[in-house]
Amino acid sequence: MVIIKKQKILIIQLTRMGDLIQTIQSIGQPRDDISFYLLSIESISKPLKHILNEYFVETIYINEETRFNLEKCTSFENVDSCLLYTSD
Repeated sequence: MVIIKKQKILIIQLTRMGDLIQTIQSIGQPRDDISFYLLSIESISKPLKHILNEYFVETIYINEETRFNLEKCTSFENVDSCLLYTSD
């Protein structure tokens, strides 16, 4: 028996809805060897939820404030602190 370990890929799409649609098209048909996950802005991805559910195992929705906080990050090492930042 051959056991194939399933890969997990997180796609981060924080720009336009058109870019998100192109990302879906590039994934193609669902694959048995890869699980796709999506991190996206609510305002872009929620209207496409029924389509996204066909391609992604899970979609993580973030709001605009979180997106702006992520833009302040200078490296992957400080992502946690950027996400915890709250503006006044």
